[in-house]
Amino acid sequence: MEQQLQLRDNLGYGYDSRYANILEVMDDVIFDAEHGCAERSGKRLQRLLSNTMDHARAENAAMLATYYPERTRHELDHMVICKTIAALCWRWSRSQQRMDDLYELHEVVLHHIETHDKAFERFLMGRMSTPALHGSTVHRQLSSSLHLEEFRSRGANRCGFTELAQAH
Repeated sequence: MEQQLQLRDNLGYGYDSRYANILEVMDDVIFDAEHGCAERSGKRLQRLLSNTMDHARAENAAMLATYYPERTRHELDHMVICKTIAALCWRWSRSQQRMDDLYELHEVVLHHIETHDKAFERFLMGRMSTPALHGSTVHRQLSSSLHLEEFRSRGANRCGFTELAQAH
């Protein structure tokens, strides 16, 4: 376990609470399975699936809200991971456990974090470094759905954002 925590620190996500409910439970599943506690590891797999789905739902919503350009690919990877865990739950419930499946899942999740989650994090950090006006919801809606002239001509500026419209 200490070795796994060191690995997490080396990868740069150490004790990040976003991953704790997934990685810690996955580590427990593997530990239990390695020590012959198939029933307990099966129950933990169910918890892992629930935690992973909760995490994916929250992250998918954040990607949608921020117009993340790689959202579709990232969401597809979430689906693959969740389906893989669900398949493992099914196999475990039928006493068809394979340690290699758990090790492979562990690698897939670490790869997801290292590639997709880190890329999303860099995207968010880049957005935070831009001026507040460019990151505002109103500006995103204007640039994505209407040109400023159309916005003004439709009288859609009734929401009290006169200063924003005049600033452009």
